Parts: sequence; structure tokens; C-alpha cells
Amino acid sequence: MNKAEYLKKQLAELSEVINTFSSEAVQLLIIDHILDQLEAHGPREQSELPVYPIMRHAEKEMVVTPKKNGATKILSQLLENGFFDTPKSIGELADFCDANYDGPFYTNQLSGLLMAMTVKGKLNRTVSPHTKRYVYTKASASSSMGGGQSRLQ
Repeated sequence: MNKAEYLKKQLAELSEVINTFSSEAVQLLIIDHILDQLEAHGPREQSELPVYPIMRHAEKEMVVTPKKNGATKILSQLLENGFFDTPKSIGELADFCDANYDGPFYTNQLSGLLMAMTVKGKLNRTVSPHTKRYVYTKASASSSMGGGQSRLQ
């Protein structure tokens, strides 16, 4: 069976499930994901297909795909592994995450997490004298005891 025939057969089988979603945007995302998977892996036998758990939501079944590490988990790992032992700007953090983790990381995605970690006393935020931008460092044990706002400058 050639690729076009295989794709047509798969989409025909999935059309009923895809059409249960009322949002065209969701339907397009599902189809786009399917096409990406087919392009990357080509036709496979049924026994080769990955098995994912099914989540029931609003009387619809949705396949739950494995998640990659989120920014929160990555920042926690970086904090534990000494990344913030030296001052790091949000741009340096985003570049490091882009280079070492799966997927793009944007500064606006990281800024709220950095602020939350600062308020919780895990990070200190100061202005770099060189760049005049905020940099983040691991909070010392003594500075993490006080109120969160005192670490913001």
C-alpha cells in the first residue's frame, strides 16, 4: 500500500473521532499531529504503534501522549544542579534551555516561573551592573528564611 492510500485509509478511520470535536482549530491540530507522525515514521504495522492511555473527558475519549519536561521541572533541576550558582539572565537561561532541552523556550514563558521562584525564596533577583538587566542566583539558606519580596530589587 502506498503512502497516499495509507493516509486516506487512516483519515477515513479517524474522521468520526476527529469530527466529535466542535472546534475546527482542535480538529486541525489533531490532523496536523497525525500527518507529522506519518511523515516522520511512515506506515507501520498495528503491532508497532505506541500504546497511550485514554483519558475520558466530557464524554469524549482523548489519547494522552507522553509529555516532555516542562519549564517548571527544568528550572527546578537547574536550581538543584548548580546552574544558578552564578548570576544568569533570563536570556541566558532561555538560550541554555533551547540548546539542552527539547523545544523552544521563550523569555516570557520563563519570567513568571523565575518570579515565583524568587518570591518563594529559591532565587535572588538583582540588577547586573554590567548589563543593567535582572540576573538570578540561587538564594542562600539564610536569605531564603525571610519574606519573599525582600529578595526583589
